Amino acid sequence: MAYKYLLLVLALGGNSVIAQDTSPASSYYHFSLAKLYHLNEAYSDAVKEFERALEDDPQSVALHTEFAKSLMEMGEIKRAVEICEKAAALDPNDPEPHNILGGIYYSYGGRTNQMKEKALAEFSRVLELRPDHLDALQSVAEIHREAGRFEEAAEAYARVREVAPGRFGAYFFGAQALAQLDKAGEAIPILENGLRIRDDVPEYLLLLGGLYEETDQLDKAIELYGKGLENISKPDLRLNHRMGLALMSAGRFGEAIPLLEKLVGISPEAEIDLARALRGEKRLQEAVEVLEGVLRQDPHDIEANFELAKTLAVLGEKERARAKFEYLTRVDDPRAEAHRRYFKTNLALLYEEEGRFDEAIELLEQVVEEDPEDVDSKLTLFFAYKEASRVEDALSLTEELIREYPEGPYVLIARAQALAANDQLDEGVKLLQAESAKTAEPELLLVAASQLFFAREMFGESASVVQEGLIEYPGSGRLRFQLGAIYERQSDFGAAEEEFKKILQDNPDDADVLNYLGYMLVDRGVRLEEATGYIKRAVELDPFNGAYLDSLGWAYFKQDDWHQAELYLQKAIRLNRSDPVIFEHLGDLYTKMENLERAQEYYERSIANQAKQDELERVKRKLDDLSISTARQN
Repeated sequence: MAYKYLLLVLALGGNSVIAQDTSPASSYYHFSLAKLYHLNEAYSDAVKEFERALEDDPQSVALHTEFAKSLMEMGEIKRAVEICEKAAALDPNDPEPHNILGGIYYSYGGRTNQMKEKALAEFSRVLELRPDHLDALQSVAEIHREAGRFEEAAEAYARVREVAPGRFGAYFFGAQALAQLDKAGEAIPILENGLRIRDDVPEYLLLLGGLYEETDQLDKAIELYGKGLENISKPDLRLNHRMGLALMSAGRFGEAIPLLEKLVGISPEAEIDLARALRGEKRLQEAVEVLEGVLRQDPHDIEANFELAKTLAVLGEKERARAKFEYLTRVDDPRAEAHRRYFKTNLALLYEEEGRFDEAIELLEQVVEEDPEDVDSKLTLFFAYKEASRVEDALSLTEELIREYPEGPYVLIARAQALAANDQLDEGVKLLQAESAKTAEPELLLVAASQLFFAREMFGESASVVQEGLIEYPGSGRLRFQLGAIYERQSDFGAAEEEFKKILQDNPDDADVLNYLGYMLVDRGVRLEEATGYIKRAVELDPFNGAYLDSLGWAYFKQDDWHQAELYLQKAIRLNRSDPVIFEHLGDLYTKMENLERAQEYYERSIANQAKQDELERVKRKLDDLSISTARQN
């Protein structure tokens, strides 16, 4: 009531005065009345009063700009522009008309590029007149960001932070612009400073965490996500997901699993990542169940099918894995196209394991043809040629690789292996020895040269290559390990043990050496307690390594501890589902335990997975002996 009474008094009490007075005071009166009409949504009356005010003081820039603001709120954009342009003409050095014009073009111009550029010109004029004009700085930064001019945007946001250090958004968007320019190193400290203002905005934490991950600062990313999960009042499952992924990248699969489990039923993408974490933790059957759950919702989910295929392959369910990969190589789905070469490569590797070399090679040749620049694909094809004894093809391919990548260490190794397969062993060894000093990893090539002799049981020549290398690189654990393996194959166990212990003096936590040394002693049945200690340490260092678990099970077998032997051998076979040695060890164990039916099962599985003829014959003899024992019992 008081507001309406005031309007009435102003309207009735001022008429005779207004008609005679054209002073600034009269102008202010009409301006005040215009503002009151505007507040009361009496817009036509407000316009009239603004016009009367301008009649009384036509040179007032402030009146023009206030009138323009009211017209904007009324939706009379065209007239607002006209009024602002008049104001700008009245005083070219007043920034406010340009600021309002910039806002009109930016907010009411249909967000077209043309109108944004007109807005940018007005805001730039504001900054020429008043460099610390905060709204103009902010608007310039946003226009540049939206136009993809990230360099200019980053500079403008930096200026906003100088003028208004507490403006939180300038930290986020400024850093985001730098991230678009691949300047993570510059973006990170800006975001870290912004955290002092607020640390509870999920988008902010996700951006900073992502930059930490991009710059290999996983520990910082994990710490940041963890604090976010603790501090943010309303849970944000994106943080769960990203922290789970960061933990997986750090190899901390067990910690990632409960975070990703919270997303089951919410995000299929996160469920697929959960399956990856379960696979990383060697909980393979659970991983399969999660992926099958995703596929029940969408049977054609490409990523879920791919991860299931990989998991089944690790589980040893080769037929199901192969069927999945075959589906992925032929499915008519745009989502599969980008990964088709990868699917074909995985399928080819499964075909190789089954001895289906022609089919594997056909796929790998397609992969190479689709991307002739991919050296890894060519190397994979080379190894398929080698396994299939297609020596001429292997030679031809390595000639091409050498021309394209003359200093690539794995290309050089492939070339040397191809030469050796073509009865040019010495030439292959000389190639690796000559090129070793030119590479960043000379010991890698020297070990590969030694392996060429080793594979042909030319142990003296193999050792000579390594010994010459040790003169040049006396601290090389890689060369010394190779020498120890050579001595062990020559049954010079004392010399082998000496080499392995030299490595352990420098690196007592070398799990491969601990396992090799322990297994060497166990297999000979000597110093079993000491040997078991070495292998236990290797298992502690890598608890999901099937080879180490097999060694520990074999150590207990040698000590007649059937229960512990079975425990570790079964763990080993769950991790290495197609390892013929572990199957053979289980066959030996169940033979000792007089469980002949299970012994027969594992010997048969060893034979089915065995590729080496001499070892195949040995296991067959064990199976024959078992059959004789079974017949006698019956």
